[in-house]
Amino acid sequence: MIPMAMNGTPEPHDVQAPPPTTPSDAIPVQPSSFFQRTDWLSFWITTTLALAVYLFTLAPEVTLEHSGELSTAAKYAGVAHPPGYAFWTLYAWLFTKLLPFYNIAWRVAVSSAVAGALACGLIALNVSRAGLMLLESIQDFRKLAAREENWLRILCGCVAGLGFAFDRSFWSQAVIVETKALGLLLFSLILILLLRWVYAPEQRRYLYASFFIYGLSLNTSLVLAIAAPGLPFIILFRSPALSRDLCFALSVIVAAAVLGHIKGFLPQLAEAATQMDSLWHWHLAIGIVAGLTALALAIFTRGLLSHWKIVSVSLLLFLLGLSACFWLALTSMSNPPDNWGYPRTVEGFTHVISRGQYEHLSPTGSFQEFLRQVVWCAENSANGLGIIYLAAAVIPFYFIRSMESRERGWLLGLAVTYVCLALLLTAMLNPPPDRAAADLVGPFFSAAHLVLAVWAGYGLVLLGTILGRRATVKAATSTTW
Repeated sequence: MIPMAMNGTPEPHDVQAPPPTTPSDAIPVQPSSFFQRTDWLSFWITTTLALAVYLFTLAPEVTLEHSGELSTAAKYAGVAHPPGYAFWTLYAWLFTKLLPFYNIAWRVAVSSAVAGALACGLIALNVSRAGLMLLESIQDFRKLAAREENWLRILCGCVAGLGFAFDRSFWSQAVIVETKALGLLLFSLILILLLRWVYAPEQRRYLYASFFIYGLSLNTSLVLAIAAPGLPFIILFRSPALSRDLCFALSVIVAAAVLGHIKGFLPQLAEAATQMDSLWHWHLAIGIVAGLTALALAIFTRGLLSHWKIVSVSLLLFLLGLSACFWLALTSMSNPPDNWGYPRTVEGFTHVISRGQYEHLSPTGSFQEFLRQVVWCAENSANGLGIIYLAAAVIPFYFIRSMESRERGWLLGLAVTYVCLALLLTAMLNPPPDRAAADLVGPFFSAAHLVLAVWAGYGLVLLGTILGRRATVKAATSTTW
């Protein structure tokens, strides 16, 4: 018998403790992978289908515009027209060696098709995984059964990825010798890395990788530079203190550039900067906004430079990716057949990377004209991507107030990035009213269409869950009767 205390409970010293657990008895906890099998299935289906269509519709030889010149630059790893496209040149040159048959233009066009298909696959991967995050974050939102939900995520990811794959502007660039497909692949990868970091901010390697890839992307498509003011907002809504220090660093860099421009430091760079005088006040405005944002966040967070190590590593990796442009100087020394601007000299290098031979950008001068251009931008999105996708892209914002802060911040950060890629780019390019010129400007808005396709995929996941849930309830009700 076990001795009892006065209240009927066993005496403490008589209670037999369970045997101690040895390390061999402990069950190891395996860290779950962020991207699930469902997400990768959506990625591979989308990539395979898009690549099959691209290869079937691939341009068989040299086409118009820069096709011949870019093909020559890729064959000899030379210097293409400004800004040189250093990373794209190396990427396309690799395909001219891996495919030892057919003509050079076709091989380089295959590189565009592969990059475009992978970009679409990353959109599907983004939609499938982030769609699950949105479903889990909305309060009182009943989900589907696991099997049905997995199939829904696969389907919506494929619809979003293939919708962008067959966007009119992007499709036309993914089947010819062009640089934009690789640029959008890198931009898609940046969004994937930032999504992974948003999910687990303590895993900083994904944030560092996104800065490095962004630096590489500017060696492929300078249009993506317009996303620079928007991407930090993804960081801001997840980590205000980190964004504070990043904005402070950007404001210091802009202030140093302004001081150097006034004092005449580094005359070669100052000469290159004068070729972009029409944009100088925009650069100054971005620096002022970054400084004011850092000041506001410093007051809000009651601190400054607490994440200076992370910011320093991120900016150094960005510069490392951007330094790929020095390949232009190295390859120019071998004097390839396509050696635009002779960037082996300091003067030629600054001429190439600053797009010195082209006409200066002339931003929109009046608000009325800007409104007309915004309407054109909306029509371009509807004609290229499709009005159905634009309608689906609005759905996630209907639930945004019910989401957790992490998912809400992800959507708002993408929204600011889209404003830069669409509205700010519209003001910078100042597209003319004639249709012929507008069609030439249209492909520059493909990155904005990519964000719309991602939102549309999110919206379809939410809408499919609602409709599937109602269908299940209706089926159960009819079965009961």
